[in-house]
Amino acid sequence: MKTQFLPAVFTIILIVFLIDYISGQSTGQQAAGKKFINARVTEVVKVKIGNGPENIGAISPPEAEAIGPMSFTISDEGEIYILDQLNSRIQVYRDGKRTGTIKIPVKPEGIMDIELLPDGKIALLDNTMEKSLFIIDRLGKLINTIPLEGQLLAYAPEATEINVVREGKFAGVWVRVNGHSVKLADADGKTATRVSVPGKLTFNSERLLDAKILGDITISLMRSEKGSLSMWEPELTVEFDMFVIHFGGPWDDRSGNIYLSAFMEDSDEQGKSTYSNVMVLFSSAMKETGRIKLAVQKAFYEIFHPVKVSPDGKIYQMIAEEREIVVLKYDL
Repeated sequence: MKTQFLPAVFTIILIVFLIDYISGQSTGQQAAGKKFINARVTEVVKVKIGNGPENIGAISPPEAEAIGPMSFTISDEGEIYILDQLNSRIQVYRDGKRTGTIKIPVKPEGIMDIELLPDGKIALLDNTMEKSLFIIDRLGKLINTIPLEGQLLAYAPEATEINVVREGKFAGVWVRVNGHSVKLADADGKTATRVSVPGKLTFNSERLLDAKILGDITISLMRSEKGSLSMWEPELTVEFDMFVIHFGGPWDDRSGNIYLSAFMEDSDEQGKSTYSNVMVLFSSAMKETGRIKLAVQKAFYEIFHPVKVSPDGKIYQMIAEEREIVVLKYDL
């Protein structure tokens, strides 16, 4: 009896252990945010580097950081606007073909971000040279120039990103400034009374979003309560398995889904580094729904805003290859 009983007990314990281990692996993986989704990746733009009418500018100075197009954005119709500041223009593409060129009517050297207003105007952010937010139309005509430095924004280089809030009572053109946002223009591009909010406003201006690096492998994602600019929901801790160098976003779409990207590094015993680029996806209920792997750029060109999320939740990434600029689209 004794010798027959022990193997049976051992078998039951082993089965329970395996069930617990398997279920623990599944739930633990989702809790840590490591459920990866196989996204379909499409090259929607591929353009040779150069200064010709079909090219995008990029340079590699011998004693300075290589510079490519600093930013890009996407229209509601799927057009891609690439900030080709080295050639003093914006190149427009649709279905892989250049459909237009917009001359930048101001000095382009310091422009580092581009966004579209709801009525089709274009916002350009220069935080170093002219230290202004420029509003132009699609013909390249300068509509408005708004100096960055002033009330609620004392130091122009701290303004690093344009956020166009399309709907709601806070609709307008905002800039991200060291953990908060400042409204500079109304949705039509006219100069607005300045307002500051923590983090950044969502698409419909009903909530605030923010994120910060907590440790080597952790980012904290925050969202305010609906309709509030001061009450925040509990923070969501997002963990990674590599050292986080920097993050992008958070972004949101019309449906309230949230997106957060992280660029990471790891080193082996010989000091050789490997890099990873990941986009983390969240539902409108702030539940992580999965992750996708983004491309890791191998060419050493600086692109200040390499990832954008369109209003309908499409993920785009611009990378510089050795002789080409490529825009990738990720379909889930």
